Amino acid sequence: MDPPTLTNGADSTAKHNRLLLAGSLCLTGPNGERFQVRGAGERLEVDVDPAALSLGVLSRLPSRGTRRRWLLAAQPALRRAGVSVEIRMNGRPVAFYGWQSKPTFLARVLGLGPVEVRLSQLLSAWLRRLPAHADQ
Repeated sequence: MDPPTLTNGADSTAKHNRLLLAGSLCLTGPNGERFQVRGAGERLEVDVDPAALSLGVLSRLPSRGTRRRWLLAAQPALRRAGVSVEIRMNGRPVAFYGWQSKPTFLARVLGLGPVEVRLSQLLSAWLRRLPAHADQ
């Protein structure tokens, strides 16, 4: 199935259709992982607990092809709303997803379709996943 397309042209998004996001929310996963979600104007920032990210996470998600199709299908809605999603770890941006995002090689390998995964920032944030007091 082809993802939906806009009927009024690829570059037109009326300002009155854009969402402005404000507020924050903290979610806790089934294993105690914390996800901080914050609206920042036209961007939704999701700060992911590094402990929640492991290769085992991908095994609990739908297939690579299905993930890619879902992400591609959601891009027109993000475009109409004028919203993008920034994934962070420890406050550092590690991935970007929006109507204008382009997939990186790593995103394609992981089946994350149009997500821009910033490998160097992801690795740096993941390596710092232990709390500062862990050395004491």
